[in-house]
Amino acid sequence: SSLVLGILGFFTCGVTALIGLVLGIVALVRIDRSKGQLGGKGMALAGMIVSGAFLLLLPFMAALIIPALARAKQKAVTIHCLTNVRQLNLALAMYADQNVQFPAADKWCDAIQQYVGGNSSVFLCPAGKPGARSHYAFNARLSGVSPKAVAHPARTVLLFETDGGWNQSGGKELLPSKPRHGSYVIGFVDGHAESVRPENLNKLRWAP
Repeated sequence: SSLVLGILGFFTCGVTALIGLVLGIVALVRIDRSKGQLGGKGMALAGMIVSGAFLLLLPFMAALIIPALARAKQKAVTIHCLTNVRQLNLALAMYADQNVQFPAADKWCDAIQQYVGGNSSVFLCPAGKPGARSHYAFNARLSGVSPKAVAHPARTVLLFETDGGWNQSGGKELLPSKPRHGSYVIGFVDGHAESVRPENLNKLRWAP
C-alpha cells in the first residue's frame, strides 16, 4: 500500500505520497517487532523511499508548475479581451454599414448596443478595474468618419484598452499606464484585433 500510494502521489499532488510514507513507517515497525513472522520489508522500504522522494521533490515541482499555470491564466485573459474587441469591432462595422460612417465618439457605446445583442459583458476586460461599465475606448479621430475614408484600415486604431469609462474616446493618452496583459489589446478598422507590445505602439496609425 505504501508503494502504491507513493506512486499515486504523482497524480494527487503529494496527498497519497504523505499517506504512503506513514504506512511505510508503520509497516517497517510492525515487521521489525514481528521478529521474522511478517515479510514485505523490501516493499515497505520501497514505498517509504518513493513517497519520501516525491515529497522532497514536491516544492521543486510546484516552483515549475505554478508559474506555468499563472502564464496559462494570463493568456486566457488576453484571449478573452481579444475576443471582446473583435466583437466590438464587428458591432462598429455593422453600425457603419447601416449609417455610412462610424458613430459619434462621445456616444459610441450607446450606438452599438443593439449590435452586440445587449451583451454588456463584451465591454468589460477580465483584467480591468472593477466597477467600470466599459474598459475600452474609441479612437476619437474616427468620429463620424466613413470606413472607406480610412487609408490604412489594417493599421489604423479603432478601439483600444483604457482604465474604464462608458462612451470614452480619445487617443493613445487614454491607454492604461501599465498594460493589463503585458501588452495592449488593440482593435483595427479592418476588424482584426492584436495584442501590441508597448514598444510597438508608435507603429500604429490614429488618423484616418
